[in-house]
Formats: sequence, structure tokens, C-alpha cells
Amino acid sequence: YWGGFLRTNLGLRHDDYANTIQSGVRDAASGLLNFTDPRRSVNSLKQYSPTLGGTLTPWQPLTVFYNYAKTFRAPGTTGTNPLGESTTLRLGEGREGGVRVELLEGRFYLTASAYDITQTGQNHSVAGVFNAMNGIWTDPALNTLNPTYASRALTGGTNESQTLNATGYEIEVQANLTPAWTLTAGYGNNINRVGEQDVSTLRYVNANLPEWERLAAANAAVGASIAAEIAAIYDFIRDAAPGLVRGRSNRDTVNLFTRYAFRSGKLRGLTVGGGMNYRSPAALNSQMINGNVVTIWGSIITEYEAMAAYNFRYSPKLRGRVQLNVRNLLDDHAIEVRRHKTDGLTLDRFVFTEPREITLSTTLRF
Repeated sequence: YWGGFLRTNLGLRHDDYANTIQSGVRDAASGLLNFTDPRRSVNSLKQYSPTLGGTLTPWQPLTVFYNYAKTFRAPGTTGTNPLGESTTLRLGEGREGGVRVELLEGRFYLTASAYDITQTGQNHSVAGVFNAMNGIWTDPALNTLNPTYASRALTGGTNESQTLNATGYEIEVQANLTPAWTLTAGYGNNINRVGEQDVSTLRYVNANLPEWERLAAANAAVGASIAAEIAAIYDFIRDAAPGLVRGRSNRDTVNLFTRYAFRSGKLRGLTVGGGMNYRSPAALNSQMINGNVVTIWGSIITEYEAMAAYNFRYSPKLRGRVQLNVRNLLDDHAIEVRRHKTDGLTLDRFVFTEPREITLSTTLRF
């Protein structure tokens, strides 16, 4: 619009989705499943997902942009939580905005953006608390007093869904100040935290925990027999709190790469370059301790890379290129085995980074 002053990107997607499941009983004689129950739909969804974006260029060097989108990703299978309920579908909602500055007739770009992304229905395992709860219901000491407790064992799955929220910003610089030299540099800051999670399983745990504790307190043999399971349940409640840092997420990342191409003289056709990738300590484990989020962070990882390429020509029609790339130039294996213990939070951590990698490639054009 108006000679490029405003550009828009609008879209609308409609999803009509449902999983259908059917229960069956295995025939003892044939070994086949006899499906007697009617099929029923689960994870049904009818949704419109909009996309809205645009750029505004008030004057030529400066561009302001904004994007908003909702997404839906169909799961490959229908997972269930310990209560047998179908886990939540994977939905996303994201916002991004920023500015882009172009200088020196396109030889220098600076882009800065910020984003906020929320994802629901991200499945993860709750096998630990599933085994702990069933360990209580089927506990021999408890069922010696009352055999009906075994019938209350859960028969669902071991998945639950959680909501994740990521906020951060990114800055990128691209420079080509001379025809022979280029530079790309970027910085990213990301905070990825867990929001609401394990809703149904957590509700079931909170509803039954008073009874489990009463049974343990009423009989010393039962209390000793299910003590480990109750401790595991308290671990689950602590780890199901919102605000925990998402595992394996790096808060800061820095990327830098520069390249120079010789365009004349004896080295004409040769290109050399190098760079580095920096990742701040990743969140290894995050738990709620005494009402506060306590996070264990790993190690800083910095890897260097280098490249060299040579363009050659045998004839006007036959041209070629030989290129050498080296990743993890310093061959820093960064193998470590550590035990962390902070405010009651303990973790064994093993880290094995990729060794040096050398790649030689050739290209011929004729």
C-alpha cells in the first residue's frame, strides 16, 4: 500500500480434527481383539487459526514489523494421562515485533525483535507419580487390611500435558561493507518457563493425598511400606508448580561469523572465514523449594569454527569449488560428570559435546 509504506500478510486456517478410538477384548482362543464397544471421538477440535502480520516503513532506512499467529499441530497418537483422559491437543499462540534498519545502500542491516510464545498440550511423562500412586493402592500391607484398595489402581497412561511460555528478544547484524568482506552476528535472550501443567493428575493427587497420609499414620506397617511412594508424590507436587525453567533451555546465545574473499592477486579465488557459537549455561533441573524456584545451571559451551574455500576454472564451461569446514575447531570435548546440590536439589549431570568435525566437499559445474 502507498508505494511500499505498508505491507500486510493475512491468513486464516481452519482445522476440523478428531481422533476416534475403540475398546476391545482379546479372545483367549484366537488371540485376536474383539472390538465390541462403539467407536468414540476424543481430542475433537474445530478451530480457526488466524495469521496477522505487517511491516511499516515510515522512511526508507527504518522498517517496523509485527506478526501474530495461532497454530494447531495434530498429534500422531492419542495419549492418555493416569486417569485415562485424553491429553490436551497441541496449540500455539505467538507474537513478535521489532525494527529493521538498513544503511549504506543495503550493505548494513540491524534487526531487533521481541517475542512471546505460548504452547499448550506439550506432553511429558508422569510415570514416576503413576507408579507411586498405584504402588500405594496395590501395597501388600495396605491390602492385607482392606483388599478393595487394589481395585482403585489407575489404568490410564503415563503422559500429561503442560503449558510452556517463552519470552525473549533477538538482535542480528549483517554487514557487507566491502565486496570482499561479510560479517554476521547475532544475540538471543530466551526465558522458557513452564506454566500450568499436570492439571488432572495433580487434582487427583491432592484429592487422595489426605487419605494416603491417614492410612500411613493409622498403621505403622502401612506407613513404613508406602513411605517411599508418598515421598515420590510430594516430589511430583513440588515439580508441578508453574514458573519452573524449562529443561535444556539456554538463556543467552551468541553467534558470530565473518568471511573474506580474495578478489585479486595470487590468492584470487580463495575465501577464508571463521566464527564462534556461545551458549550460556542451560537449565538442567528446576524445582520449587520452600516456595521459590531453584534452578541448576550447566556449563558454558563455546565452539569455534573455520572454513576455507577455493574457486577454480579449467575452461569457460568447467568450473569448480573445493571447501574445507572445521567445526569445534579447538576439539573441546567438555566431558564432565558432576553432582550438583543446591538448597536440597541434587542432580547427576553427564555432558558429552560433539568432537571436532572436518568436512571436505567439492563441486563441479560444466
